[in-house]
Amino acid sequence: MRLQKLMPLTFGALLLPILGFSQTAEEDTSQVYESKHNLLLEFPQKIWDLAVYPLGEFVIWEEKHAVHKRVYDFFTFHNYQIGIFPFLNIGGETGTSYGATTFWRNFLGKNNGISGQFLMHNKRNWNAQGAFTNPDIFGSNYFLNGNFLLQETENTENYTSGFFHYSSEERYEEIVFGEKKTETELEIGWNSQNPFYATYLPETKISFVTNYNLYKNTVPTGQEDFVEDYGELAAEERTTLENIVNHNDKVDVLSFGIKLAYDSRDFRNPSKQIEMPLNYKMIPGLVAINHNDKFYFQRNLGYPENGILANFNAKWNQSLDYENPADNNEKLGFLSYQAELATYFTTWTKFRILALRAKLQKINETDPSKIPFAAQFPLSDNENLRGFDRGAFRGIGTLLLSAEYRWPIWDTWSAFLYLDEGQVFNEYGDIEMDNFEYTVGMGLALWTERNFICRTTISYSEEEPFLLGFSISQGF
Repeated sequence: MRLQKLMPLTFGALLLPILGFSQTAEEDTSQVYESKHNLLLEFPQKIWDLAVYPLGEFVIWEEKHAVHKRVYDFFTFHNYQIGIFPFLNIGGETGTSYGATTFWRNFLGKNNGISGQFLMHNKRNWNAQGAFTNPDIFGSNYFLNGNFLLQETENTENYTSGFFHYSSEERYEEIVFGEKKTETELEIGWNSQNPFYATYLPETKISFVTNYNLYKNTVPTGQEDFVEDYGELAAEERTTLENIVNHNDKVDVLSFGIKLAYDSRDFRNPSKQIEMPLNYKMIPGLVAINHNDKFYFQRNLGYPENGILANFNAKWNQSLDYENPADNNEKLGFLSYQAELATYFTTWTKFRILALRAKLQKINETDPSKIPFAAQFPLSDNENLRGFDRGAFRGIGTLLLSAEYRWPIWDTWSAFLYLDEGQVFNEYGDIEMDNFEYTVGMGLALWTERNFICRTTISYSEEEPFLLGFSISQGF
């Protein structure tokens, strides 16, 4: 019975082409030139798609639902002039800590701003800081900044390393201590540009700075006898440790200095006319204003494509009542200076950027035992020698060289590869190629049309084969 029903259908299918109800399909030539697939060669692309596609989908979803605006609206008041946000700090000097950050953009008058932050891990690991800024005193090009920091930490990432006479390679990472810290700074200076035009035109700054810093070292629980246990150290090295890590060691330093800065990052020559609306936006963001009958383009300081950033500062540091036992109980007094130069190049195509940086820090002293640990320069953190734990290198002289290759992957998202090389030294004659420590890594960065927001890194070094990092500031 079933066979009888199928027979008419079968003959009908065979007769339809003859009767003209169907034509033979033409040969499909669309795949004639298709390359053969090679899974091995396509593997990197598959990995990249797997990593970037979810990120892109998340960005689309976030933009569609305006999540960032909703969150910002919830934590801000009075037309975004005042706000308070919860804050989580992962790692760092006080360890993983929780707290809040707040701001007031129009404090006591136009353009004045204050901000503050408090973080706490426990009663022995906490941080409080605040800032006041007036970018244009009485509408002029003069500015005023004030900052303070109160901190207590018992974090084991504060290593006493890099300050011994005979070897800048020798590190004693087991030797750790905590610290109570009070830092204040008052800065008054002059900017070549009015604050409104500062993000459009190159700017030069000169300022005078005064600081008062108070440090008191503390020995973490269970570490009280570590100096005595280090019997294998030479007598001079043991004395150095005792002088620097003594839990009664209290150092107060009053400083006076000068800062110089020049910033031409991402500056573009002005144009007499433009063929786009003034609010036109593109990667990495482009906004124009009319100034002196020319159109100036906003500098994207979060993703500069050209220009340079140069900084120099020098300070005289004088202790008020600290007497250094390593220097015949003389009062502490020394000159410190720092110089940094970063430059940016557009490579083989637009938005593919090569960024280079060189940074030098030095105290005018050849005997590191005379300079307390707290006053020495750290070399490794989220911005410098990023493949090592925070504080793994510290000394009276540091040299850092960095290179980053950056490219955009989605609107204001960018990826980067980096190489850092650095070393600590006592005298300039100690600088040698063999003394450089290096680290390589990659990461993702998020920025807006005006500023950098945050970034995360994955780093490799000989001592840390896999180290995750997160930062809310751009090193250069």
